[in-house]
Amino acid sequence: MDIGASTTWSTRYFANKGYNCIALDIVRGMYRGLDSRRVYFQNDNIYYEGILAPMENIPLADNSIDVVFSINSLHHSADLGQVFREIARILKPSGVAYLPEDTAGFLRRSKREKEAQYQREHLQHNDHVYSFSQYQRFILDAALELHVELPMRFKDKIGVLRYAPRFLLHFIYTVLNHTLGMPCYLKVKKK
Repeated sequence: MDIGASTTWSTRYFANKGYNCIALDIVRGMYRGLDSRRVYFQNDNIYYEGILAPMENIPLADNSIDVVFSINSLHHSADLGQVFREIARILKPSGVAYLPEDTAGFLRRSKREKEAQYQREHLQHNDHVYSFSQYQRFILDAALELHVELPMRFKDKIGVLRYAPRFLLHFIYTVLNHTLGMPCYLKVKKK
């Protein structure tokens, strides 16, 4: 399941790899939403389901999905806690969710919140700002298990420190996320 699939480019990628996929979004339009998948059906000779529904209320049965994927879409929800409860509900036991998402740290939070407010008021975009701590809390509240994957770019940027023990790298990454906010690569498992 690809949550917040938009034009379904990522759903298409996984379908081309042979996976049975479902794209979920609240926008239907061609070149902006779920209807874009028709182009992929014709050009790539593939098919995958599309569901027009909000991520806070996914119309699927409990324990029905093996893998959830969402790339930079969860911050469009005003109720992130409900999104994680839905992910927990639809994931099969031992199911996994891969969730690359931008976060805001306390040093940049007010600037990011002003940008999100402008997006909501002037461009009708449903943008919200969440910190790394908020993602952690919502994931744990939904009885999911969190694993943070370190981005390769992060390891490249810290130079010689990239050879430090993994726990130290995670500590540095977490501190930077709390202060600055960074792209966060979350891997969430159903217990």
